[in-house]
Amino acid sequence: MTIKKINSGSFAKLSGVLFILLGIIVCIPAGLYFIITGNFLEGIMIAVFGPAVLGLDGLISGFVFALCFNIASRFAGGIKLEIEQ
Repeated sequence: MTIKKINSGSFAKLSGVLFILLGIIVCIPAGLYFIITGNFLEGIMIAVFGPAVLGLDGLISGFVFALCFNIASRFAGGIKLEIEQ
């Protein structure tokens, strides 16, 4: 079985969701740290906007990656997978 094309839209959505989850895991504790150390405004900004910015970054980078993969797979022939049942 060979993967020759990735749907750019669906890969971008998946990548965006994964980056939002990463943002929640990283940015909320970082924001709480800033709040505890006295930087209240910075802590709120990181905790609220950090996951959203990372999600947007994941959406854009996932879309670009899928486009690059599709172009490269035309020349290289895709990725061969061996699947056992």
